Amino acid sequence: MKPEGVKLLTDAQLQQQQADALQTKVQKLQSTITRYENELITLKGRAKAAEATKKINQQLSGVNSSGTIAMLEKMKERVMQTEAEAEAYAQIAEATTTVDEQINRILATPSKSAASDSLLELKRKMGMLPPADPASSSAGNTASSTSTCLSKLSVSTLLSHLAIFSSTPSPSGGEGTDLR
Repeated sequence: MKPEGVKLLTDAQLQQQQADALQTKVQKLQSTITRYENELITLKGRAKAAEATKKINQQLSGVNSSGTIAMLEKMKERVMQTEAEAEAYAQIAEATTTVDEQINRILATPSKSAASDSLLELKRKMGMLPPADPASSSAGNTASSTSTCLSKLSVSTLLSHLAIFSSTPSPSGGEGTDLR
């Protein structure tokens, strides 16, 4: 062989050895990269599992806390208040007496003094009391005229009395005179 052929052969062998060494290093590097990739995937999975476990444990530990119980109690109170309001509005809607009916009922109700006069008269008829003398009959006439006077109260006076006795809270929270 010629010296040039030997040199080329030596160079080729040297190049082959270097290529083999590089190939070994590349394989080693690929193995290391694959190992790190697998480790990264494993760590990501462990991190997700740890986060999920943390959230579950936080929720479980918070079940018996006073904050959750207080929130439930507050919600229960709101529901009960809303139910009571709904019932009150239903009662108002079902009320069948009108203002005119209330005025007529008040006018038809005898006054207290008229009822007392009627009771005294009934007791005299039954013999439980002595007969009325002329002085007491004039007093009876005065009581009778008083009851007549009371039954002729003006409508505005009656309405003001009705407003006092049947005032209901208005939906806005203030006092009103809704007499449905």
